[in-house]
Amino acid sequence: MRKALSCLVLISLVLISSVSLARPSVVYAHAETEVSFVIEDVDVSAGGHTISLSLSLKVSVSVEGLIPLMPPVAFSGFGGDVKITILQEAASLTLFYDSTLHNKGFVTPLESTEIPVASVPEGDIYVILSPSLSVNITVEGPASISPEALTWASEGTKTVKIEHGPLMDDLMSMFAFGELGLKIMLYYVLEEVAVEARSGGSPVFEHTASPGALGGSPVVEASAWLVPVIPIVGGLILLAIVVAVVKRRRRRPTFYPEAGRWVRYPGCGYEFPV
Repeated sequence: MRKALSCLVLISLVLISSVSLARPSVVYAHAETEVSFVIEDVDVSAGGHTISLSLSLKVSVSVEGLIPLMPPVAFSGFGGDVKITILQEAASLTLFYDSTLHNKGFVTPLESTEIPVASVPEGDIYVILSPSLSVNITVEGPASISPEALTWASEGTKTVKIEHGPLMDDLMSMFAFGELGLKIMLYYVLEEVAVEARSGGSPVFEHTASPGALGGSPVVEASAWLVPVIPIVGGLILLAIVVAVVKRRRRRPTFYPEAGRWVRYPGCGYEFPV
């Protein structure tokens, strides 16, 4: 058994030393991050009225691997999956109508949404947002990511793949280990913002603007492990073989009791000790 333990220690030291040659720490930053988008004083004057609009929008971003609450893992020479989840958060708008300010809270929309804001002498004021959420992803380290761009039209999770190697092109890629940095930049694209006044269900006036893409702050950063799974599995298999061989060698021989005399069974000729 001492030989098995010695082999276990030796294999462990080999695996640990291969890991220690890489960067000593991997930081999993921002497992969940709130990202803000702000636009101020969009001129939407119409109907002889001075009107401007300011928006404060927010979503939350989660970055995970296949195992929840764990940092993403990519296998050396192969790759791995990363899950990115977008959730809607609280938002607010400020509408300056002539000399009056109107504030309204709502949930950050990811699709076309109509928001009732205030009632004025001309009618009811509505703000209509036509947005989409775009995400650009880059990876720092000896890997690539696919796809690099995603779009959300509703809350949910999408998957991107970290690609490493591949093993068929670079056999030594199976030994790679280290930290991969992921940077995720969000853009809230306002294709159209409309301010509309209605009276009795009929439009009184309307003004439309196209603010375009609003860059989110902060940029979401996360880390992923690049793990050499083939050498580790090979080491574990080797350890199992060594332990099995050592146990077999140390197995005690089977002893049979000494017989006082032997009796032959006439049917088969076999002798039994008695």
